[in-house]
Amino acid sequence: MTNLNDVMLAYDAKVSELEEHHEGKWVLVCDDRFLAFDDLVYCAGYAERHCADKPYLIRMVGADQTAMPFPVFYHAVAAAEQVRPLVKAA
Repeated sequence: MTNLNDVMLAYDAKVSELEEHHEGKWVLVCDDRFLAFDDLVYCAGYAERHCADKPYLIRMVGADQTAMPFPVFYHAVAAAEQVRPLVKAA
């Protein structure tokens, strides 16, 4: 996929299938791949590491698709990573 519009069209074409199998998950669309994550912070981190040099899209399957400017999203994710509690396994 060469531009963000292509990525968005690919998501729209597959949204019914995604809703059937991944409702409530965060989906990353990058390089013709659809990857589902339980956690937005993990999804965004993966996108930053593996898709930063190409267009990608992150959406919560089944949620209202409100647009969020990237700088706001990035700072929200960075803040969440800083305050994320560390849980020891029992």
